Amino acid sequence: MRGMGFVILFAAAAHAAALHYAMVVGQAQALAREPRRPAATLPARAAGRWRLAGVLGDGCVLRVRGQGPLVVTRLGHHPQGVHCAQLRITGAGPRPAVLWSAHGAFFAAHPSGEGTGTEAALSWPAAGERFTHVWVAGASWPLRVYALVDGPAGTAAARFVIHAASRISMAVRVTLFARAPGSIRGMGPLESLYWYGVANHVPAQALYPAVHDADGVLVKTATAAIWQPLADPHRLRRPLMTRHAAHAFGLLQRDRVSGRYESLAARYQDRASVWAALKVPQSAQIRLTEAPWCGPRNIVAYWRLPARIGPHGLAVAYTLTFGRQRAVARRARVIATLMGGDARSGDLKYVIEYAGAALAHVKLSALRAGIAVYPHTRVVEDRLERNPYTGGLRQVIQVVAASRPMRVRAWLGSARGAVSEIWQYWIFHPR
Repeated sequence: MRGMGFVILFAAAAHAAALHYAMVVGQAQALAREPRRPAATLPARAAGRWRLAGVLGDGCVLRVRGQGPLVVTRLGHHPQGVHCAQLRITGAGPRPAVLWSAHGAFFAAHPSGEGTGTEAALSWPAAGERFTHVWVAGASWPLRVYALVDGPAGTAAARFVIHAASRISMAVRVTLFARAPGSIRGMGPLESLYWYGVANHVPAQALYPAVHDADGVLVKTATAAIWQPLADPHRLRRPLMTRHAAHAFGLLQRDRVSGRYESLAARYQDRASVWAALKVPQSAQIRLTEAPWCGPRNIVAYWRLPARIGPHGLAVAYTLTFGRQRAVARRARVIATLMGGDARSGDLKYVIEYAGAALAHVKLSALRAGIAVYPHTRVVEDRLERNPYTGGLRQVIQVVAASRPMRVRAWLGSARGAVSEIWQYWIFHPR
């Protein structure tokens, strides 16, 4: 009978202070064998007031809200289950951090205590997926959360081990099961909002100068760190970030100047960056999806599955870090991008700002600006100059637009090799 597995698993958890991850994996595998169902109608995010569901210890509190299909159980000597639409685990303090929150198929953490920003899911696509059961364990650090996800494409069992300091990190262990071959195309997706920002023009009658949760995606391979600024495209586009496998990527909010946003309510300058790192030796290609802005999330980045998921599932382990992201190694970072063009010729022009300790004391004559365009087109300008206001360097490039998609890459190098991240942008619109 459908749902019998839920009863067995819930009863086992109700009589134990801990829950074994293998139990959740077995439930997910059993669910995946059942017939494919239509996508579920997910509950609204703002579904009533938050209510206390339990005190976890060390100042952590479990709260839930709304009436929904999610069953949340606090494990312990007297475990209690409650139905809700959303849940939130918060820490102590005047502005308590959101250590773990979930709604639908998405989960997140917010060190600043805000309940918005870039979110994560376990598989892609996440449409119609939802958390059905969540078990919260532990009265001290680290916190442990077990979860079961069900949806039309497949199922997932997950365990989150949560540590909190200035940033919040989660050690994620997940096993994915597909209901049909190829129904799950990616893992570990991060979803965010980008409408407009410094890189592109502000829409007419827009109240604030910038609106975005993240301003770029950073991908780290074995040999390079690649930064691509985000955009609100006119049509859906899905660029492959790199041909080589990557073991880490993130949707980052690098622009932290409050004057660039001016929204006291949204506080976009405080939105947490999210960094995902696979545990070696696993790695996969990164796919970025940019859709025209029309809602809370139009940007998705995820690991593309290297192969189809077999009947025994796909087990993955990775870490997620929510907070202000640190510099990658000692390379200079891309801190800003300006985009425009020549009105007469139709050429495309980009201004790239680099900053970092690697550029503080190096002579301009010792550096060279690199640029590569695929497929090849004529580079009209490639100029490098010192920026006295940031202490970094500015690279100005201008290329001739083509009638087909182009990938432009730029970087700073020296005789010893690259000294900066690789700036990358895909041009999809001909002049």
